[in-house]
Amino acid sequence: MPVDALLIDEAFQANSSQYYQVASLAPTHLLVGDGGQLNPFSPIANPDRWRGGPEDPLQTAVGVLLRNHPSTPVHKYPISRRLDGRAVTVAETFYPDLAFKAAVLRDRRKLRLQPSTVKKPRARFLDHALDHAAAEGWAHIELPHAPVLTADPELIDVIVTLIKQLLGRNPQVQCELSQRWTAIARTRVAVGVSHNEQKDLLRARLDAAGLMEIVVDTANKLQGREFDVMIAWHPLAGLPDPDPFHLDPGRLCVLLTRHRHACIVVGRAGDRALLDAIPPTTPAYLGWDPDPVLDGWDVHRSVLEALAPHCMRA
Repeated sequence: MPVDALLIDEAFQANSSQYYQVASLAPTHLLVGDGGQLNPFSPIANPDRWRGGPEDPLQTAVGVLLRNHPSTPVHKYPISRRLDGRAVTVAETFYPDLAFKAAVLRDRRKLRLQPSTVKKPRARFLDHALDHAAAEGWAHIELPHAPVLTADPELIDVIVTLIKQLLGRNPQVQCELSQRWTAIARTRVAVGVSHNEQKDLLRARLDAAGLMEIVVDTANKLQGREFDVMIAWHPLAGLPDPDPFHLDPGRLCVLLTRHRHACIVVGRAGDRALLDAIPPTTPAYLGWDPDPVLDGWDVHRSVLEALAPHCMRA
């Protein structure tokens, strides 16, 4: 039954074929969404055969609307309610065409940790990263360069140990919602990964350590969720060669924008060297301007530059 107006939420995550199914319901459309996150994907073989066409089913709902109706008004929301000012300095690299700032006032959000008592060098290094993240909102841990398996055992060890040490220091937060210091619930701490294999092995290790409440999931499943502290397994960590999946800027954007207080990125020194090399050749399609691989390459470089003041090399 036709209606007066059609409102589509998460419009950047809806593909154009889904939009086509409901577009005739109303003459007026309002599409709402976040253009920095993961684009829709298709399980069919060779979906790129339609690239460049005005009705390409792999375009986002917003993309197909603007492609066929370029005069459509676009309204940009200039603030972020989830991210504070510290987080915006990195997150803005995902939105080069959108100037925005944090809705929360500076220094309104605070993360407090009890003093460290560990003695071993690796544990002291991780506690230093926790202290930096609590103060600055970010920490970027770089393990030594090494080509590794998708489920890197050393990186898993670091993440599990990091969570143990975080919880062992009685983390408390204060924010615009409450000026009282409140203990962080374990369900408010999350680990974001790129692969189900990484998720499954981390889940097993955390469960074995009695940390069943800690959230572990892929970027696809974490999209739209919010936590106090986020640990992000960098998509390029230990990768020998870049590819479209790991270079997807939307995946990195999701991993680095789920937190309210602090985000700790864990990767390897080779991630930076990978992006200093020559970008891979990519296919071109008539009538289709974006190049997701090269766009992702540029975004990843910009993010590493923004994280440079927070980088800690193991």
